[in-house]
Amino acid sequence: MRRLNIYVALLSLLLILTACSIFIADANEGSLKVTSDPAGHYDVSMKSDIEEFEKYHITIHYPQTPNDQIDQVIIDYVNQKKDVFKKRSYEVVLNSEEQSVHELHIDYDIVYQDEKVFVVEFIETTDIGQKRADVSRTVMNFDKSSGKRLELKNLFKKGTNYKKALLQETKEKLGMQSETNSSVSFENIALSGDSLLVFLTGEEQKRWNTSTSKVSIDKQVLKDILVPEYAQVFVQTQEENEAEASFPEIEKTDPSPKRVDGKKVALTFDNGPHPKRTPLILDVLEKYEANATFFMIGKRVKHFPETAREVVKQGHMVGNHTWTHPGFERLSDSQQRAQLDKTRDLIQEVMGVTTNLVRLPFEGELPEAFTDRYEVVPWTINTTEDWNLTNASEIADAVISDVEDGSIIVLSSLHSVTPEALDIILDELTAQGYSFVPVSTLQK
Repeated sequence: MRRLNIYVALLSLLLILTACSIFIADANEGSLKVTSDPAGHYDVSMKSDIEEFEKYHITIHYPQTPNDQIDQVIIDYVNQKKDVFKKRSYEVVLNSEEQSVHELHIDYDIVYQDEKVFVVEFIETTDIGQKRADVSRTVMNFDKSSGKRLELKNLFKKGTNYKKALLQETKEKLGMQSETNSSVSFENIALSGDSLLVFLTGEEQKRWNTSTSKVSIDKQVLKDILVPEYAQVFVQTQEENEAEASFPEIEKTDPSPKRVDGKKVALTFDNGPHPKRTPLILDVLEKYEANATFFMIGKRVKHFPETAREVVKQGHMVGNHTWTHPGFERLSDSQQRAQLDKTRDLIQEVMGVTTNLVRLPFEGELPEAFTDRYEVVPWTINTTEDWNLTNASEIADAVISDVEDGSIIVLSSLHSVTPEALDIILDELTAQGYSFVPVSTLQK
């Protein structure tokens, strides 16, 4: 009961903090504003909100744009999803003996953008101990000039029966007879260059007996009822205009540790790269001539390739932290393979290195099917697990008090105080005669 009371108190505090929707970037990352290109396309950055507690895990990735109004709506959405998840998690813990760790995982894709609109799709996976995780979708259309989220009614002229027209076109696309008595909620509609995308819910797919989750309706068919500015056809999307990224070979610093005798520890950094924090971490490592290993999230490498390349350029090792940081156990075999292989391939493409080192999110275990291709790197001191460690001194003390010869230390690349904590740690451990080596040195 005492343990439950602690959980209740903790949850209450977290809900109070989550309810605050003042537009400030999450504590993991800080603020980073970006610009648009001449064609009006937003240069979109990526934010990651990762929380690990005894009773639940949260990973939320979301975009950040140059438009504060759009960002505010997205932040409110993130906070609302976290709030609902924490309440549901608490109710299950309170009313059942079910002991599994609950998880909320949200990822996103930019569906489309042009000079007028910005469209993003969120995929939400919620696991609170049920037999199957709930998977849902939220699609947001934004008007760039106002920053407002566009509801379905905002896309069509007043006085038009747009739902009837959408239903008719959806039936035709699915090969249904017009008299078929079935409906669509049209909760998730996405503007695209030459079409309007209708996303079907899982329940609607069952009702319509179709595996199709998305229907594309030509704008030309709807031009008489669409608001003129949203009826315009843009043939080329941003992705079609973007040149294929090419990365020249990196001139790497020699990764061999300069001091290998005596006591050794391995410094590892999870959840990056981060465009602001990672360079600061690299500066501290250079100051103490320390080697480290960075376990990177694939989707963040895709967003911040130059930051990732700088890690290798300065002679540090990199490892695989999956593509989107999900709870690994709930994934299918094919999903697990994609999480690992996609990240491995991108690390090779961007940084020119091949790595089989893996650290799975939330202390996940590597399935036997992957043990011949990947090697899990453990830890002995993990500062990312204790939510009470909020400032640099506390994090540093937690490391210094437990360190011993051969320790593998985990720090977060996203935490705002990690560079400061790292400076304290390296200063003290250097004085104690420790060397800082790549994690592979300790595994030999």
